[in-house]
Amino acid sequence: MESKRTDLRVQKTQRQIKEALLELLNEQSFDSITVSRISERAMISRSTFYDHYPDKYTLLEHMYDEIEEQLIAITDAYFSEKGSDYRMELAGKILRYVLDNARLFRILLSDTVPPRNLLQLLLEVLQPRCLEYLKNHPNKYGLDNQFVTSIYTSIIYICLQWVAGHQDPADIDRILALSLHVGKLFYD
Repeated sequence: MESKRTDLRVQKTQRQIKEALLELLNEQSFDSITVSRISERAMISRSTFYDHYPDKYTLLEHMYDEIEEQLIAITDAYFSEKGSDYRMELAGKILRYVLDNARLFRILLSDTVPPRNLLQLLLEVLQPRCLEYLKNHPNKYGLDNQFVTSIYTSIIYICLQWVAGHQDPADIDRILALSLHVGKLFYD
């Protein structure tokens, strides 16, 4: 029972630290943020911060890793052979995840947060999976798979920006409807 309590305390502290970093990123650049400021904002000691993360870069990378895990799970399922209805359901999950974490995504979608931005992460996650899918599902125009993958990745990136920036839940259904029509441009 004690390990469960410890796990909950660890999770709570890590949430506080991440929240503090996000608040600070709304106010100043990542480079100007110090571990002391993060700790102060999270209402923890610096040593507690260091118990969880060796530095602010690792903290930020951990936040990217959490998003990457979500995107990998969803995109692996998305590029399965389950059909367009299933893909639209998963696309909706991605957009709702972005809506639920809009502040995080707005910050990570900016070019001001090192060591990488969300576009780079999308490219790393989506492109290989999309390319593999396109090997078995050629588009009706005979376009290069890399080109089609770039179009898909760009559309997804723009959709994520829109949802994170505008935070209108009704936009999700409209975006999904548009995505379905765009997909029909490439496939029968």
